[in-house]
Amino acid sequence: MQLSVIDQTKKWISTFVIQQNICPFAKSAFENEKIKYIVLDKHDKESLFVELIILAREMKIQEENISNAFILFPDNTLNFECYLEQFYDCEDVLAAAELDHEFQLVSFHPDYQFSGKSENDPSNYSNRSPLPMIHILRTKEVEMAINAHGNIGQLLKDNDQRLASLYGKDKTKT
Repeated sequence: MQLSVIDQTKKWISTFVIQQNICPFAKSAFENEKIKYIVLDKHDKESLFVELIILAREMKIQEENISNAFILFPDNTLNFECYLEQFYDCEDVLAAAELDHEFQLVSFHPDYQFSGKSENDPSNYSNRSPLPMIHILRTKEVEMAINAHGNIGQLLKDNDQRLASLYGKDKTKT
């Protein structure tokens, strides 16, 4: 039986993001079912932008019920470069709607590659997901999580070590 797009995402959050402690802030919202999932049925930019703004406005109204949200692209054939262009356009749309101080976006894609990193660098796996998705976070919740954690630099180092042990050292480095 094939999992639905939302079920695939929930499984990834549970078994990777939370279980591997990639984001120690994810567990509470996930377990309390305060994450909203939107499956983008249409693959044009206009539909994406409309969904983004509707979702951000809904999050403003439903602050107690929605901590963060994902826009999911069910068509896994969307290549990383095209996806990334759409992601950056979404950041511009959020800014144009004057919502960029309240929300921030995080990109996830099956072929995610950080700028300046090789394709095989294990750190890329922190943003690799089963399908392309855009994560919408409340800026104030991110700030609170950073303040509560204290040392985000150490968290990133720990993630790099954990991902290197899971996915091996980057074979392209000497």
